Amino acid sequence: MFNLRLGQLSPMLFQILPEVNSLKKTIIAIINGERKGWDYFTSS
Repeated sequence: MFNLRLGQLSPMLFQILPEVNSLKKTIIAIINGERKGWDYFTSS
């Protein structure tokens, strides 16, 4: 029963994964950007 559910979820997971990865990249970019911003403010 669990295997059946997993089999149904797999296609959805493969559709979601790219979106999650791009979201992660976006978050990392924002965090990096904010860090650079803080470095800029603290250095000046």
